[in-house]
Amino acid sequence: MINLRFKLAALMMCLASGLYGQENSRTIGFGLEVQPKIVSQVFENSSLAESAPSLGGAFTGTVFFDISPTYTLKTGLGINLMQMDYKDYKMILPCDIHNQGIDSLNSWSEVKQTVTYLTIPVSNRIAFSQNKNRFYLQAGIEALIKIASSGTFDIMECGIDTGVSSKLVYDYSPLTVTGNLGIGYEWAFSGTGKIYVEPGIAYSLNSVFREINEFDNINDNRIFNAGLAVGIRFR
Repeated sequence: MINLRFKLAALMMCLASGLYGQENSRTIGFGLEVQPKIVSQVFENSSLAESAPSLGGAFTGTVFFDISPTYTLKTGLGINLMQMDYKDYKMILPCDIHNQGIDSLNSWSEVKQTVTYLTIPVSNRIAFSQNKNRFYLQAGIEALIKIASSGTFDIMECGIDTGVSSKLVYDYSPLTVTGNLGIGYEWAFSGTGKIYVEPGIAYSLNSVFREINEFDNINDNRIFNAGLAVGIRFR
């Protein structure tokens, strides 16, 4: 019995030692990331709206969990600012009506809107090698929680500014989730630091607008953006 207890105790010590060593092989890093981006909206019914590419940007405090020499889980907390510029052709004005019928593209509302989000990214990084300087693939999702929205729209009749302007129109969803994909390269420096550059794209997985109907909003739409993330991390 004593011999069995001794063997069980030795086995537990070996398992604990192995788990401790495995845990110690994992590292946690912290950093900062800046990402300028080009933002566009993809409308379900393109005959009712037309999006113009506009600028956006994100600033994120990042946390990295190195699970293995080639796999890293990345998360954090950030601020994302997006400018949404588009034309809404839903409005019908007198000059749109003629003998052949109605041409809704003659007149439109020109919308310029800025939306600010609190962001929580969760992404997977898979490195192509175990070298200190290396390429990696990034894929994940990001939760965008709306914290502010402002903007204006101007009414254009037959391409002429009517002088009618108003403050913001459309109510964006309080929560948008995007799927993200990118490829990056990281450089190691000073033994514990890394700098990385990561071009990538993102597409929203749910509708950007809170409500979708022909009276309140244009139609169902999604956000598409392409950006270049530049970051630094320490561990």
